[in-house]
Amino acid sequence: MYTLWGNPSHMAYIKSQLETQFSKHSFNNEKLFVYTTGSHPGYITYDGIDINGKRISDEIKTITNSLMNQGGKVTKFSCVGYSLGGLMIRYAIGELFNSNYFDHYNIEPVNFVTFCSPHVGVLLPEVNLSIKLFNKIVPYLLANTGNQLVLKDTINHHQHSHQQLPLLVLMCDPRFCFFKALASFHYRSLYTNIINDKRTCFFTAGISNRDPFDSMHNQLALGYHLAYIKEYAPVIIDYSKLIHYSKILLVDDDAAAATGATGPRLSNFISRKLNWFRVLANIIFLTPLWAISLICRSVVERVRLSLRVRKFFKETSILHLYDIIDDTDTDEDEDETVDIPSIKGSTTIEDENADTVYISNELNTQTDMFMESVFDAMHTRKYHPYQYGFTSSSKGQLPLPSTLHLKDLKSTKYRNDSNHGDNDEFRLKLTSHQEYIIEQLNSLNWSKYPVLIRRTKATHAAVIVRSEEPLFEEGKLVVDHFVKSFRY
Repeated sequence: MYTLWGNPSHMAYIKSQLETQFSKHSFNNEKLFVYTTGSHPGYITYDGIDINGKRISDEIKTITNSLMNQGGKVTKFSCVGYSLGGLMIRYAIGELFNSNYFDHYNIEPVNFVTFCSPHVGVLLPEVNLSIKLFNKIVPYLLANTGNQLVLKDTINHHQHSHQQLPLLVLMCDPRFCFFKALASFHYRSLYTNIINDKRTCFFTAGISNRDPFDSMHNQLALGYHLAYIKEYAPVIIDYSKLIHYSKILLVDDDAAAATGATGPRLSNFISRKLNWFRVLANIIFLTPLWAISLICRSVVERVRLSLRVRKFFKETSILHLYDIIDDTDTDEDEDETVDIPSIKGSTTIEDENADTVYISNELNTQTDMFMESVFDAMHTRKYHPYQYGFTSSSKGQLPLPSTLHLKDLKSTKYRNDSNHGDNDEFRLKLTSHQEYIIEQLNSLNWSKYPVLIRRTKATHAAVIVRSEEPLFEEGKLVVDHFVKSFRY
């Protein structure tokens, strides 16, 4: 499953490497079938995580039925989600779980893997005016999906109308099918960039309320002494080891005002204005056709989106997915037949595929760099690289967030104070909804792999080798680790 504005070609390298790795081994006459979903290319991702998740689950049921009609039998099921695709597949497996897909076909859920997926949403944990504005604008720019990503949507259902929750929060509630489906997989893993991936930075892709890498500002990762996984240095960080660092002065307007330091304040002010000027120049001079095309296309796609969503809800109901599942229920429905969705409604999407492949490729290339420049302009804080500092004492050493288990965070649940040790200097000012998502998802076992890509700022694309770009070579190490860690 691929990203916002994406298309199946983005997953081509991962697909080829999985097939190559599988061919090197014998697995008791088992065959590997790698399927890339195709129901949500380009602007169709705007329709919503829920609608696209349902489309994906329909695809999976249809392809399963097709394989069985050809004499095959699906015995194991794994899924890989990239960026927004990670959220859509979490919704899809919830629908599969709810419809008794795994039990009916006796299919074993094995691997669940995400690359740079915003599990905690994209609501940025900062308080300056630019970022507040960004958090407000995203729902309008990205339509239904944007609303869900900033946790501004609400799920309405008669069973719990008194408790209206954002979709991403509800998907982390252990009482619902989405969490139960995720928990049913034997292995869960995620990959997250630690620099130059501000849209899916460490806290949301790594499911953490602490960010020792300062990933929303950090562009170089200088000054860290990191332990890497053997054979994957210096790209994949060993999540179980300590990192070494020394504190730095982070200059922002508030700090400068408090100390009376007008120099840093003025310098930061000028720097931010120059950043915004570069963003404006990029729109007006460097990519005018792209900007005009994007605006015009967005208006057209808004109309299409409304028609698609209206048609979807006219033909399909997903309200039953928001029913609380009682674990004390008997298995009387275990043999219930799984409804195989009709493929008649997919022609519109298929017709748009050829049209959207080129558009989505162009959008991703231009938008990746443009959005990074916007994020740079929004941050009031100026990043200064950490300086190496090695001492024999524990000061200056920080366990990565994976060592901060939930039992260690109970005293700071839903609190943003920093009176609980040195580690809290990295604690982010998240909302109670975001803290809840992190707590619930981390109650499951995850293998987490922070990734440090240096050769390009397009780390979001490089991490899965989204195209044959020479600067994406480091991403090949990431994919190699993924296919060799995959449980076939």
